[in-house]
Amino acid sequence: MSSTQSPTESVYYSSMVDLDVDFEAHVAHVSECPGHLSDFVAHQESIVHLVSEVNAAQGADEPAHAYSALADLLTTISEHIHSFVVANDVGALQVRFLRPLVFVRYNPYPHFTSRTEERGVLPIIGLHPFDGFSGYPRDDEGRYSDIPGYHMEALVDATAIHRSSGQSRGRDYVQEFLRRCPNRPGVYCLSVYRGGFSVHFADSSGAEGSPIISWDDGDAIPMLVNYVYSLYVPPAGHFSRDPTMTWRYYPGSKTLWTVQCGGEEFPNMRPLFLAAPWGKRSAIFVSGGRHKARAVIKDSYRDPKAEYYEEPQFLKHIHCRGFVPGVVRLAREENVVFSGQQTEIISVRDSPRVKHRMVLADVGESLLRARSVNDLLMAIYDVLEVHRTLASRAKILHRDMSLANILMYPKWASCSNSKLLEGAPPLIDDILSGQLRDAQDRLARCLLIDFDYAVRLPDMPDQTKCEGAISRRVGTPRYVARATAAGRVLHSRNIALPMPELSGEALDLYLRAYGQNRYEQYCDDARTFHGGRPQEPDDDIWASAERVKRLPYVHRWDYDIESVYWTVYSVLLLVRPQGYWEDERSQRYSAMRRYWKILASHDFLDLDTDECENLPQDTRAPLLECDLPAFLMPFPPEMEDVGRLMFSIAQHVRVSYAAMVERPPRDDHLHEAVQRLILDYLVVHRNEPIRLTPDSLRYTQARTAVVESQTGDPSSEEGDVSMDFEDLLDLSDTASGSSTEDNQADSEGCQDPRAGPTPVSSLLQGDWEYPYFAPEQCEIGEIWVRS
Repeated sequence: MSSTQSPTESVYYSSMVDLDVDFEAHVAHVSECPGHLSDFVAHQESIVHLVSEVNAAQGADEPAHAYSALADLLTTISEHIHSFVVANDVGALQVRFLRPLVFVRYNPYPHFTSRTEERGVLPIIGLHPFDGFSGYPRDDEGRYSDIPGYHMEALVDATAIHRSSGQSRGRDYVQEFLRRCPNRPGVYCLSVYRGGFSVHFADSSGAEGSPIISWDDGDAIPMLVNYVYSLYVPPAGHFSRDPTMTWRYYPGSKTLWTVQCGGEEFPNMRPLFLAAPWGKRSAIFVSGGRHKARAVIKDSYRDPKAEYYEEPQFLKHIHCRGFVPGVVRLAREENVVFSGQQTEIISVRDSPRVKHRMVLADVGESLLRARSVNDLLMAIYDVLEVHRTLASRAKILHRDMSLANILMYPKWASCSNSKLLEGAPPLIDDILSGQLRDAQDRLARCLLIDFDYAVRLPDMPDQTKCEGAISRRVGTPRYVARATAAGRVLHSRNIALPMPELSGEALDLYLRAYGQNRYEQYCDDARTFHGGRPQEPDDDIWASAERVKRLPYVHRWDYDIESVYWTVYSVLLLVRPQGYWEDERSQRYSAMRRYWKILASHDFLDLDTDECENLPQDTRAPLLECDLPAFLMPFPPEMEDVGRLMFSIAQHVRVSYAAMVERPPRDDHLHEAVQRLILDYLVVHRNEPIRLTPDSLRYTQARTAVVESQTGDPSSEEGDVSMDFEDLLDLSDTASGSSTEDNQADSEGCQDPRAGPTPVSSLLQGDWEYPYFAPEQCEIGEIWVRS
């Protein structure tokens, strides 16, 4: 190694702290070029000359010559390898490689936005010369721009080639590339420094790279040859593309995808959610327009041996005896096949991964799209009923009730063999109308989605034992219950309130729908609150605190209801009543901003269990503990009554029921309390709905914060997301691209012409048949309890 390597190496290690450097492990992720070919390439006069040019150009004030020489060097190596691969029929040569890969200089492009001060600079990219490639714009220096990332085969970060010190940004480019290109399981990146280079490979499990190799080292050219050879012939278990996805890009518009699952094709899918590349790397696509059949596809990478991933099994089980109103339905699921029958990918962590795909049949809209406060509250009433049905009858607890996972205005896919779960509960429309609708008409006003963090409830819940997933803290940080954020039972001194009582029309409608027996089951006597008994004034306060401290954390039903409360509270802060003018200098607007920022900044806590119990344990506590005038301060005058409703709900939510001396005997006690309060409000305000403006929020800066990461797991690396705010708000706009002429679009153009046509999904054609009814055998065992 040359003496120039040491200073470069120190820069490399300081700037790539998250990148594993292990030469032996890295070799497993790079194909070894046949020795005779590597020797042949290394001794070509053109190659030797270009290596000398790259070396000579390093450190120059103007790096353009170094970039050009490096691009020419890699392209020349590619041409030799392509000739060898074609002549010797090595591997399964992809259609897109009928011409050799070329490496070209590249201009800044939004797909690659680095976190450093020099943003968006990716000097060189490797790509196949597709039809229309020459038509892309070039500047005076010959640099291309606006080329979609989907065409790129490899990345070359050479920004440090002309500096004696500086940071490599290869990991930034790789991370952004994988996030923007959901059809790419992994990608290679060459990072070039002054004096040497290194080769990286990245996939959903992380990134791994070789040590820096000096240009003067005898292994330099062979390593470059291996890097380029890997682009043509990846190592076993490594795949550059998902063969079941093709894309079509319309300049100035969104990219549309055609995705295959279960032997069917789903065309014109638009990306709705693209998570960060490390971790599950979830990607969500939605198809169809306002008046068309819809479908949602959810992709994620996972360990095939992991026991915690049960979302498909949960969804199958939920509907196995008939549809549960208000819960999304699974239409198809499978592991993506990459080659032959192979579904497993060898990750950089040397652990197998599979790309799992689900097709979901139903779609909805964000709560922020509510057209009235009544519509919002009716959807929330139904989601509480759905949640308690799942927990009590299917023994499934959701654990991530949040803005992203509670939708309204659902659009249910037409199903030829539809049947409703026997004994499905009445919903808000049944209650307000005073009569139970027929089974085929009993649709919920909510759509509950994303059971990634759902858990099976034990048959005999025991707070003294907390084994398994139910003791794991998960959820979306902004909306998690305070106990979940702290990871322990809270020792609350809030005064518990008795179960709300109904009267008049509200009571009459309740009794018609549910009967007297259910109403009386939740009634309190003189000494109980929600059926439980809190600490008495003469109880030993320190002994009580010690008792609570010894209780392990277990996710309770009421923790999910607290998450629903924070979700609704955040929505009501942001929605704008029709005709309401916001004075941004007013105390009301200032309070709204302050309260919203408290919510938006909330995260999981890391408190020592020995910390004083009297200290505030949650940054949102002031929003629960304040008096009525302060609580109402952020709401417009038109929303004072709904503000009072939320204040009443808060008085029940803020109590730590798990800390009671005798806990409430019914786990759904908080569901009941909140539903009674909502029902009473809806009866009083049935003819006075507060109309809202779905396309306009009171606090525009919240638009970006609303699309934060939905992973909610404090141990997860999946932090960043890419999601359009308009997409989050409205799943009903047309985005099929049908009005755009095909000759204006840039598309994959690399599918094997020998492959036969794939039929369009029956789900999109309106003749879908639900495939997972199994009344005699449920995926998670016989845990349904008849009502």
